[in-house]
Amino acid sequence: MRWKWTALCLFLISSSHASVSGGLTHPGQKAFAQGEGADQAKDYKTAFNWYLKAAKLGHAQAQFYLGTMYEYGSATKQDYSQALHWYLQAAEQGYAAAQNRLGLMYNFGRGVKQDYKQALSWYQKAAQQGFARAQNHLGAMYHFGRGVKQDHNQAVYWYRKAAQQGNVLAQDNLGMKYFRGEGVAKNNIQAYIWCGVAAMGGDDMAFFHRYTIGKHLSATELKEAQVEIGKRYNRIYRK
Repeated sequence: MRWKWTALCLFLISSSHASVSGGLTHPGQKAFAQGEGADQAKDYKTAFNWYLKAAKLGHAQAQFYLGTMYEYGSATKQDYSQALHWYLQAAEQGYAAAQNRLGLMYNFGRGVKQDYKQALSWYQKAAQQGFARAQNHLGAMYHFGRGVKQDHNQAVYWYRKAAQQGNVLAQDNLGMKYFRGEGVAKNNIQAYIWCGVAAMGGDDMAFFHRYTIGKHLSATELKEAQVEIGKRYNRIYRK
């Protein structure tokens, strides 16, 4: 079974995931706005320069964007140490997306010595702010027992938090917890529904899981579960 982690990060992360995103009165806001404009125009080198100016003025969102550019080598040479530096600057200001990225870097030893406890700590900070990707990652840490004692109940708790926010990886992970009866009573119908919701959201592995789980359901159960998938999907994504 493949338990999934978020591998890549999109540049534009909603500012609602940060406790401080800069704001209109921040001294770095004008430079950040220039950077966003260049970014949207696909002039990434100019965007990088503006983000750097804003980041040096302490603008948390710019620091996060700069970190992603260094991590992936966009408009600059790939440099994990610089990515780590700017993520840390934003994370210490409470920027959840940066806290999550720091967790990933420590989790996989990207530019820093692999350290599961540090990864866990940063995931926790972001997850507690409601950042769905970090909640899924935190669930995986509890599932595998990385940096913390293995706890399937906690894994289910955090997967559910993320799943209810529409994170397809967490939805599939939660479905498989139901299928295996780990941290929750075994329930093939709930397993099928959660994997089905993830599949509707476009997760490829969830399609396979839904198909596999479906073999364990009766025709009546399948019909009822398929109706519930649509209802649950609408509740989550069309609030």
